[in-house]
Amino acid sequence: MLLIVAVGVAGNMHLPLVQAVAWARMYSQYRQVYNSEVSLRLTFSGQYPCKLCKVVATAEKERGSLSGIAVSSIRLLLPFPPAPILVTEPTEISRQGWTETAAFVPGGFARPEVPPPRWA
Repeated sequence: MLLIVAVGVAGNMHLPLVQAVAWARMYSQYRQVYNSEVSLRLTFSGQYPCKLCKVVATAEKERGSLSGIAVSSIRLLLPFPPAPILVTEPTEISRQGWTETAAFVPGGFARPEVPPPRWA
């Protein structure tokens, strides 16, 4: 479930939900002063956006300007030096006439013996 939420947030699929919350808040605030018709008109006119509406508009504008390229405007600089790249060659194990790399043999497990052929 967390993976689905993470993919949704990464793809900005949460913006319509945030916009709906913003509209509901704006409508409830306007409804305290005006009747329902005027409150709806003020909420959806776009002339008086709230803070959430501005955040959603900025996020959608950034998403539209990226044109499919995922770019993060936040960078986290860590105080660690870059790790050296280690390249190792796998050791080869010879068993019963064939060779296989040690990377494919789990540690602590031996390959089972091949049973003798069955006579029909």
